[in-house]
Amino acid sequence: MDNERVVPVAGLTPSHLDQIAALEHECVTAEDIRLKLEWNVLRRRRGDHPEDFLWYRDGRLIGFAGLYIFRPDLAEICGMVHPDARCQGVFRHLVTTAAAHAQARGVDEILLVSDQRSASAAGFLQHLGLKRAHSEYLMRRPPAPIEVIDDRVSLRQAGPADAAFVTAITHAAFGPSDTPPPPADPAAVNDPKRPVFVIG
Repeated sequence: MDNERVVPVAGLTPSHLDQIAALEHECVTAEDIRLKLEWNVLRRRRGDHPEDFLWYRDGRLIGFAGLYIFRPDLAEICGMVHPDARCQGVFRHLVTTAAAHAQARGVDEILLVSDQRSASAAGFLQHLGLKRAHSEYLMRRPPAPIEVIDDRVSLRQAGPADAAFVTAITHAAFGPSDTPPPPADPAAVNDPKRPVFVIG
């Protein structure tokens, strides 16, 4: 690993995104897991700070860690290492570098995000002596017509006119409580891979 190192990136290029997607496919296929890489965030990085950390071997991406600062005092790190390159210190270096960048920006607390079904993630976290803080659940609904139980309640797909509302409610749920919501973000409702619905 003498010629390998962490490459901090401020703003991902389309090539970076393609490489990360290919690595994600390799990792989720190997363990039948889901990674919370926040693709809508990765595609819209502002590029003013390094927030993505890449590890290459022989010109091929074998490790990735994304830094997600949703609040000034809290950051999440989620990432992956190719199954053939695990237990070689790659992810430890990625996490250490990402955490150092977060702390340099004043972040006090860091959450490492993993799928609880991932044996490799469980081993890594156990090696660091970390314990589970909380769990999130992925809820899936099979495609089917929605039965109307009460006509006072409606469910519809969000559109451009809902951008300000969706941005504000997301900020209220996940943003710092002492700052006003950011300007409306049309991208918040325009990702065809992650449709947003509004309950009225």
